[in-house]
Amino acid sequence: LAVALAVGAVEGVAVRFREPAMLAILPIVGVFFVAMVIGEMFRVTLPGSRQTAPMATAAALAFAMTVDSPNVTSEGYEGALVVAVTAVAMVVGLIPKVIRGRPGRLPDLANRLIGIAVAALLFREVPISQGRTVLDLQASWPAYRLALVMVLVSAIALTVEVFLSASVRAARSHAPFLRTLEDEFRAAFGLTAALSATGALIALAERPMGIVAIPLFLFPLVLTQFAVRRQSAIRRTYGQTIRTLSRLTELGGYTEPGHASRVATLSMAMGHELGMSERDVLDLEYAALLPDVGPVSLT
Repeated sequence: LAVALAVGAVEGVAVRFREPAMLAILPIVGVFFVAMVIGEMFRVTLPGSRQTAPMATAAALAFAMTVDSPNVTSEGYEGALVVAVTAVAMVVGLIPKVIRGRPGRLPDLANRLIGIAVAALLFREVPISQGRTVLDLQASWPAYRLALVMVLVSAIALTVEVFLSASVRAARSHAPFLRTLEDEFRAAFGLTAALSATGALIALAERPMGIVAIPLFLFPLVLTQFAVRRQSAIRRTYGQTIRTLSRLTELGGYTEPGHASRVATLSMAMGHELGMSERDVLDLEYAALLPDVGPVSLT
């Protein structure tokens, strides 16, 4: 579905690329494109091996809901342009990862692209009153109403992404879908709220401030990413410590090589089948890795 959206959007934009209306919005498109590429290059890994790109997602949401800026009227572009630019930015941002042998998970990229497409369609394409879209109606709305609608559109788009991610994760781990969906919402709630607010804030601030609003309001997400990376590093170090301790029995000759990892893998599979939460499955994994450590101290 994501590939079909991307190809169709790129073809539609290519047909209209030389039109005067398209050429007029190239500066603002270029700034959003660069912001999304940089965001894709600096993705973060959340607990549960979830990969996301907060900067790229916030920039894409703002691009989907941009109305106008002081020097450039952006009302002319359609949802297809949002999808096309986002898809190309994802591909360009993926190139350095591929070169370094860490291409990332394609389903995560597809889910995010579909979520952005939903935001663009809801804001720019779907009629909500007398055949008029949100983009058509926003000129007569007070600022607070437009802000609320933007946050709502962002939240719906990110909810679609979470729903798709839960579907993929449930199919991969054979876990109950409702339990997986609950874990996904719990893991993504804080980030979803921040991205919804940031995307709406950039789109609103761009009207009086112009394209300078894009890097200005994306900067707090940069600081957030550093904090998330640090927390992820601490979690990885903790997990590596547990796995190192679990190998002591193998090195001491008390258990066969790979015994602890096989027990942990089987235990986690059973935990998923039984509908345990993600946090409980993690505790189960650590518990399954360590039960044989005691004999190391015995003569």
